[in-house]
Amino acid sequence: METVHPAPLAETATAATEFAELVAGFARVPDFRKPQGKLHPLPGVLALVVLGLMGECRSLSAIRRFGRSHPEIVPALGLRSVPSVPTLSRVLAGVAPAAVREALRSFARALTAARGTSVGVVAMDGTTLRGVHEGAGPTHLLHLCAQESALVLDQVTVGSVKDEVRAAERWITTLVETFPGLRVLTADALYADRDLCAAIVAQEYAYLIRLKQTSMRC
Repeated sequence: METVHPAPLAETATAATEFAELVAGFARVPDFRKPQGKLHPLPGVLALVVLGLMGECRSLSAIRRFGRSHPEIVPALGLRSVPSVPTLSRVLAGVAPAAVREALRSFARALTAARGTSVGVVAMDGTTLRGVHEGAGPTHLLHLCAQESALVLDQVTVGSVKDEVRAAERWITTLVETFPGLRVLTADALYADRDLCAAIVAQEYAYLIRLKQTSMRC
């Protein structure tokens, strides 16, 4: 049986404010459910899932146990009780991923502004999710993380490692409007691509790419 050891949650005005901001962001996600028999508000359910994932929950049952272990967050998320595992499953299967992604990006912007931190330097990196499949293979994501605030600003689904650079190039064209405080992008040697660097410069950003030095014998 999986055991969850939840970390204590800070009971501060700041935490309550950030919980409210997270729920408000998810209020913009369209609710696909019929009004009849709807017990749990969609924003609260999605916010609980996010907090559970932040608490290192790796299953829906673990997220439910997380909520039951922290009853103080339930009313803060606008919930009367912790949703069941089938409810969590139905909600996650029915919501529009694009709408959830936009809500999380808006939350990241609001959180950065509220904490008084700068987006500043953003690191780009890809990762393959274990046990998560999309199509024929495992899901591969491009992450963009603000280093100063330690916030994941956005993530983009890409086909594989080789698709990361083109996905990063497309994403950069939206940075000015989405995160206007960004100034420097960092990445590893995979992103040493002429077109990508040109796109970064075109947006008036600076970039720092780490290259691996190799020894050569003549």
